[in-house]
Amino acid sequence: MTLGISDNVTTNATSAEDYFTFILYEVVVPVLYGIVTLLGVVGNSLVIYVIVSKACMRTVTNILLLNLAVADLLFVIVIPPSTAYVFAANR
Repeated sequence: MTLGISDNVTTNATSAEDYFTFILYEVVVPVLYGIVTLLGVVGNSLVIYVIVSKACMRTVTNILLLNLAVADLLFVIVIPPSTAYVFAANR
């Protein structure tokens, strides 16, 4: 069987879709998960450091913000890496 013009177009379209899928799932998604994790860890760590290190920052409102930052830090440390792992394992 010989390949016609329509077969060649279909092969190129499939190749382009495979390339797009590879770039999306193997490059873009892990980079975005990494950026979210990095920014979350750095930002929440700074909030925790400032509230704990400065005595004048220990108000009721800031203690509530400290609790929120600790919870968010734990969330950012656990959820994005585990989601990225599940995402990559299902590929």
